[in-house]
Amino acid sequence: MTQDGRDDLLTPEELKALLSKDIERLGEELRMSLRKKREEQEAFVVV
Repeated sequence: MTQDGRDDLLTPEELKALLSKDIERLGEELRMSLRKKREEQEAFVVV
């Protein structure tokens, strides 16, 4: 509830859409991070 009395809650559909976008973004960041770590480890092994 906002100060002016409006109910600002998202509908379940809106919430689900926002969360799925966040999860997608986090998953992509995780993949990039893991890829970078793997490349660093491979470079270390080669040297």
